[in-house]
Amino acid sequence: MENAYGIPMDPTSHTSKQAKKALRLRLGGIGTLLLGAGYMLAGAGDLAHHRELVIGLMLAMGCLWATGLVLVRRFDDPQRVPGVLPFVLLVAVALRIFALGAEPNLSDDVWRYVWEGGLVAEGKSPYAQAPDALVLAPEREAWPEVYQAMNNTDVSAAYPPVTQAAAAAVVALSGGPTEAESARYGLRIFFSLADLLVLLPLGVLLRRRGLPEALLLTWAWCPLVVYEFAASAHFDSLGVLLLMSAIALLEPCPLASKLRSGLGLAALGAAFLVKFLPLLAFPFLLWRGTARQVAQRTAGLGLVIILGLLPVLLLEGAFTGILDGLANYGLRWESWNLLHRYVEPLFTVFGDRDNTWTDPRKLSKLLTGGLAFLWILRLFLRGEAPLRATGLALCAFLLVSPTLHPWYLAWIIPFLAFGSGRAWAFLVVASPLLYWPLTSWQIDQEWIEPGWLWPVVALPFYGLLLLDAFRLREARLGSDASR
Repeated sequence: MENAYGIPMDPTSHTSKQAKKALRLRLGGIGTLLLGAGYMLAGAGDLAHHRELVIGLMLAMGCLWATGLVLVRRFDDPQRVPGVLPFVLLVAVALRIFALGAEPNLSDDVWRYVWEGGLVAEGKSPYAQAPDALVLAPEREAWPEVYQAMNNTDVSAAYPPVTQAAAAAVVALSGGPTEAESARYGLRIFFSLADLLVLLPLGVLLRRRGLPEALLLTWAWCPLVVYEFAASAHFDSLGVLLLMSAIALLEPCPLASKLRSGLGLAALGAAFLVKFLPLLAFPFLLWRGTARQVAQRTAGLGLVIILGLLPVLLLEGAFTGILDGLANYGLRWESWNLLHRYVEPLFTVFGDRDNTWTDPRKLSKLLTGGLAFLWILRLFLRGEAPLRATGLALCAFLLVSPTLHPWYLAWIIPFLAFGSGRAWAFLVVASPLLYWPLTSWQIDQEWIEPGWLWPVVALPFYGLLLLDAFRLREARLGSDASR
């Protein structure tokens, strides 16, 4: 007998006291080990000087997370086991408390948030000037700790307005950029709270599908989620929160209403203005139903986005350079990736990296982006449900992206609660290895990627991806044959 995931259920019935006790004991052991590893990581020091220990602990936590996820899926109905959900939430909160006390130094992006938030609080647009611009000399003198810790000071802001507004509010409440450590810690707390709130729309979506709420551990116990937000203060948690809320509000359900639709459009527009990635969800959440409904939703979302952009006009510099930082990022930035590294070299015969239309960076991104677009178009034409389609569209983006930082994977983690996704779960578990080259950068300002890194991470991923695709095809053929 199999459950909704096609996984054999626990051989003991869910009504058995023995089975319930076994589940509690197993999850209790996994949660306790996770907390122990989290406590050790809080005292492990930084990545640059304790690379093997930090990465090793994060890998161990990832394996524990994956084991917990498999355990919950194998059991028939964890919802009938008292105490499981409260324990999942308790461990989630404790992990984040430990992470807030840790300093693994996995990223220095938070300093840019402090800088740009400080500029917005002063009434200046962070898009108009790069941090090293002459006109910003007073800020460099007033906030030397922030400026010196920031990366890529020759590039202006790339983050959309809602991200800038959130950073400005938190930095201002924390004492401003002159109180650099306080501002950084304030952002860590804020984005960790946003991360915890993701459990609310995720819980709604699970209940709506009759899935056990214990699957909240997909997000709640994931070490990548915990340390990218509570330790590194990446703003993506706010975007994921808004996107999942938009899906919960906008997907077809019996309780749909105009108020619900309006709130969903507001959440979707805000998610887009945190990071442009939720654009991938637009076709599946907006363009369904009658032509009138599509027009109303599209117009409503457009209004939300316009209203979100208008406050930028009040800043000194207004819309000047608003897309410059993003364009710079899109052209120049390349890091560890799954596919792009083998596509760009194919186009070097057409020209050099000279920023013209024959630039191999542009040609390769046009090709891989076009392939992702065709995949997303296929999902749309097949009428895939918004939740599943959005998750698959995000996976397609991550697959072709020339830059795959570990925290980018946070966008697809909530969707793993609704399907097996072995390949992507493996990638999440293995993602701490992607920090390996960061140590040489932090110490010697050299990005050195070891030759073993891509095959160790990417080859198992592709193998599992093919296995997942084969099993899905077999399941569909079996379903068609039984009709």
